[in-house]
Amino acid sequence: MSAAALLPPNAGAFEKALAEAMTDALPVPIREIMDPATTPTAFLPFLAGHRSVDLWFDDWPEARKRAMIDEAFRLAAIVGTKAAAPAFLAYVDAEIVHKVTHPARFVIGRSPLGLQPIGHKPFTTHYLIKVPLAKPAAAFVTGRTSLGRGATRTVDRTPLDRVNRALVVSKSAATAYSANFGWRRPITLDDGWDLDDPIYFDQYRDRTRL
Repeated sequence: MSAAALLPPNAGAFEKALAEAMTDALPVPIREIMDPATTPTAFLPFLAGHRSVDLWFDDWPEARKRAMIDEAFRLAAIVGTKAAAPAFLAYVDAEIVHKVTHPARFVIGRSPLGLQPIGHKPFTTHYLIKVPLAKPAAAFVTGRTSLGRGATRTVDRTPLDRVNRALVVSKSAATAYSANFGWRRPITLDDGWDLDDPIYFDQYRDRTRL
């Protein structure tokens, strides 16, 4: 029996609507809406705000948005820890190749005698980060491109900006960081020569350390 049926016979449409609105049996699928796996696509930004998601981009694939909302509480719990940066960077298609954290113990070639290296502020982490970058269409290449609009096009910095945003979200207020994106380096004479794996001086190799 509905709430409106309990009203007197002379109850008008407004009274009946008000009685229905004051019941607990509202036709709203709250459980489905609040679940990142089943909420409608249009509701994802609102659910992200409800769960205080700090890392969010509107052009993310839907699956990534749902995953971020689902992990929002877990990620919030590790902010400021060593596990936070890799976890957040995974959402922007980046990974940490190497890191150096200061203050640190004495490191040959990087530190004076003591506990803190030269030129490094306390509580700072330096990251070598690998993130794919897309060369713009018709980018200028010496000897291949005539001078024109192609010469002025640069690599899209959006992935780098998103990495920085992910790192800012992952750190605590009392810490700082620096990000080095030079994860590839030119081949040098120090790399030697291997007949089974020949190298050429116009090639590049992945760096493993800062």
